Amino acid sequence: MSTIPVFRNDKLFRVSFQVITFVVILTVGLLSSQAAEGNEIVTDRPDQTESSSSVKPGVVQLEVGWGYTFDKSTTGFVRTNEFPQTLVRIGAVDGFEIRLIWNGQIWENPSRSKDDSFNGIGDAAVGGKLELWPEKGSRPEAALLFGFSLPVGDNQFTSGKINPSARMSFANKLTDILSLGYNFGFTSVSMETLPGQSQTDYYGQYTIALGASLSDKIGAFVELFGDIRIDDSDLPQHSADGGLTFLVKENIQFDLAGGFGISSSSSDWILLSGISIRFPD
Repeated sequence: MSTIPVFRNDKLFRVSFQVITFVVILTVGLLSSQAAEGNEIVTDRPDQTESSSSVKPGVVQLEVGWGYTFDKSTTGFVRTNEFPQTLVRIGAVDGFEIRLIWNGQIWENPSRSKDDSFNGIGDAAVGGKLELWPEKGSRPEAALLFGFSLPVGDNQFTSGKINPSARMSFANKLTDILSLGYNFGFTSVSMETLPGQSQTDYYGQYTIALGASLSDKIGAFVELFGDIRIDDSDLPQHSADGGLTFLVKENIQFDLAGGFGISSSSSDWILLSGISIRFPD
């Protein structure tokens, strides 16, 4: 795994990266009003379970939002805000999309002292989603997601390495209003241990989400998800969340979600809100 320190230390690059991201958000938002009528938008937020369907060729789908976590320990607590958490999905060919991901600007505020607070941009990632087969009877719809991180973040928020990840996504339609989605995969996380030295850990991941259509415009979900370190040297992280989606137009959706940690190593509280826009239909 190679490091890319020039990305982390070049202030001009970081500022340009943020400006470009906001320009993309603004441009897609303005143009979305011209989108033609079609099928309702299917998003990969706000839950942790990635959908098993890709966007159509020539379509760009922008999913952005704000994320908040609260972690409490015996020495105090840490509040973390991330904005704009960004996922850009680009339909390349039928059944395959390109995915661009950015964690956004990150603010960490420990309870111990305001002097301990810091902020900076997070890492990005690139990848793809490939549809494998459709749902048939009891066989679920399936897709493969893969990608790797880009260490473009500031020193406090970057892995410093290019880290791969992959997961399988499955979905079953249970009834006219209920659906089940579930993912299994792995991710790798690197962190600096000593100046010039880093350590990479590997985690198994799982998610399972039950979704419900409450009306033509409102959806809801409940979910369990977690990470388990493959070498079993860390405590597993298990969490639960739930939320609502609000369809404004067939190509625009708002969302709101919240969750909590089940295991002691997980974040105590999670809040998420955002908007997804598809252009054109």
